[in-house]
Amino acid sequence: MPTANLGAYPVDVKTPVGLVRLLIGDTDTAVIVKANDGSDRGQFAWYSDDEIAALVEVNGGPKPTAVYILRLIAVNQAMLLKKFTSSDLAVDGPGISDTLLKAADAIEKAHNGAEAATAASFFTITPTGHRPEPVIGYTNTDWAALERNIDNAQRVI
Repeated sequence: MPTANLGAYPVDVKTPVGLVRLLIGDTDTAVIVKANDGSDRGQFAWYSDDEIAALVEVNGGPKPTAVYILRLIAVNQAMLLKKFTSSDLAVDGPGISDTLLKAADAIEKAHNGAEAATAASFFTITPTGHRPEPVIGYTNTDWAALERNIDNAQRVI
């Protein structure tokens, strides 16, 4: 029996490998085998646990890895499955690829938004007590234009 794409079964989404499997939709298995240690191992469609673990290490986490894998699968679908229709079968490889790329973009956007929020929480603005010295003798101020700009700013806010 082939042992390609073996992984822990059932998928534990609390682990990085399990989270990647959940994000890419590779959680179902038709073949379950017993490992030497007595645990259940499933044969998954796309990648083995070892391959996913290596990709997580290279890509820096589960979400970037899921984005990377979905983009790889999308490219494969576009190259392998052309768009064609026969009497009882229709295949749309580019459509499948487009859907996978949109899913990858959504995961990447969510991941980048979470990282930006985390990064923003590291910065604080602390008053130093220093005030700049006023400029004395500046007489070219257009007070009417300044007042119009303040009024416009207040309308926007």
